[in-house]
Amino acid sequence: MIAERWKGMQPFKWLKKKRKGLPLLWNHNASEVIGSIKTVTDDNNGLWVEGKINLEVAKANEVYSLLKNGDVSGMSIGFLVKKSERNKDGVTVLKEIDLFEASIAPIPA
Repeated sequence: MIAERWKGMQPFKWLKKKRKGLPLLWNHNASEVIGSIKTVTDDNNGLWVEGKINLEVAKANEVYSLLKNGDVSGMSIGFLVKKSERNKDGVTVLKEIDLFEASIAPIPA
């Protein structure tokens, strides 16, 4: 799964902690944990998140079906901004974040 890189982010520089064992959520809902994230890395193509959907969870089965049928394909992440700055165009550039969750989302931000 891949999330698009936001404009201005530098690969391998903005992810403050390369964390493992993050929750995989349905649409950023902390009460709907559908699996777990095993690894998080980034490169020039974007953020790569490798995880596992827990099919013993009812909601995870629903989400898996939506993914399998192509009804949902979006990913989104939850993070705290640790360091940012505004560029000359007034755009906020994230320099450092702390990632705390990844979500499968029907309409990713």
